[in-house]
Amino acid sequence: MHARKEKTAPASDDLLERLRRLRQQIAEIGASSTQEQARAPEAPSPESVIRPAVAAGHPPATPTQPATPVHSPVAAGEKATPAATSSHVSHAQDATASASEEKAQVPSGAADVADVADAADAARPDERLNTLLSLSSQPSAALTPSERRLALDALGILLPQASPTMRQQLAQRLQIMESPPRALALAALRVLPKEDIAQVLENAHLPDDLLVEIIETADHALLKAIARRPHLNPVVCAALAQHAPSDILGQLLRNERAAITEPVLWKLLERAKNTASLQLLLTERSDLPPPIAFELFWHVASPLRQRLILHQASTSGQMEELLRLAQAPQVENALDFLKRLQMALNTLQEGDREGASRLLAAKMGLQTGTVRRILLDTSGEAFTVLAKCGQLLTHDFGDMLDELAASRLLHVWPFLRERSRLQDFYAAMSVGRARLALLYWDWRSRNAGPYALLPPVKA
Repeated sequence: MHARKEKTAPASDDLLERLRRLRQQIAEIGASSTQEQARAPEAPSPESVIRPAVAAGHPPATPTQPATPVHSPVAAGEKATPAATSSHVSHAQDATASASEEKAQVPSGAADVADVADAADAARPDERLNTLLSLSSQPSAALTPSERRLALDALGILLPQASPTMRQQLAQRLQIMESPPRALALAALRVLPKEDIAQVLENAHLPDDLLVEIIETADHALLKAIARRPHLNPVVCAALAQHAPSDILGQLLRNERAAITEPVLWKLLERAKNTASLQLLLTERSDLPPPIAFELFWHVASPLRQRLILHQASTSGQMEELLRLAQAPQVENALDFLKRLQMALNTLQEGDREGASRLLAAKMGLQTGTVRRILLDTSGEAFTVLAKCGQLLTHDFGDMLDELAASRLLHVWPFLRERSRLQDFYAAMSVGRARLALLYWDWRSRNAGPYALLPPVKA
């Protein structure tokens, strides 16, 4: 602290010494002008002319004849020649001109002093700010809490007077501070230019509560800067998910170092239901939890649906054991399942969707609502998952699609016109992944497990 004072003092003392010298010079100019005026003959008053003339027996001068000064040749009884008169007038004009020049010189010196004074005044806030910044950055043992708060409050008062250079230095300093005080950061954000504010919001280690407060009212550019921060904790991510527009949420999802927790992902899922760009970014996340992935399935297009199913789980032995313990749906006899499926599809062609749903639900141990949701889907991936869980052979699945395309279901299921796409998906999918998807869809229908707090599925 003392070293900083010794470093900045010489520049300030030099400036003040220059100011003192200039003020002394202008004082000397004023003093010399006063002395010259004292030595110059005093201009005679009207009484000094009239009274001597009356005493000598001369009549007083009339108003139309101005009195002649006693020191003029006429007053001394001399003959007033044209040359003498002209000389007297010339001396008077020279004296007037000299006085005018002296008066003109005084303001010039005063203006110089004012300019230097203004420069000194402009430099002082920056000097005080530097000192206050140094003081407020001292270790905890160096200042009491009251002293540190006083330094921060004084900084907030002086910051509006800081020069542009000082403000830029402050922005850079905030970005390298290990833990900028909240009061200092808030005061700086009120006076910094917008581009500097964006840099501070992106790089500075700002308190979480301050970032959340800014997110609630910030404009687009500042929200984007926050979403790009190299370290985003769950609290800030949740605030962005709540308040930021879709393109900012896309920036958040692309930030690999953002700590996006499962509650935040649920919020992003709600925002993504009607935004294709967010759906793609969510689908591409390798850390997307299965409950969110299988709920997102119902809100995305066919290519993304297939990605969600094919990239969600492995087909290791542990997964098979976990599916057994979780009582995932399983079909023991593929031929028996195919017969039950055909019965359900015939019932569906007759227009009885509820009866068809009950037939398949009873066979596979699923909720009727789960099967109903699958049969109502018009993209085909959900039905393909259901068929894969029955362990049908790939060519059997293809033959079944051809038969259905020739039936009345073609008007209900438009995906039957794209049978090759669904056959490829069926061939790439494992039975274990199909069982996993059906398990989560069934939990969703019952609002059980991870879906307990969600609203019921609309029929």
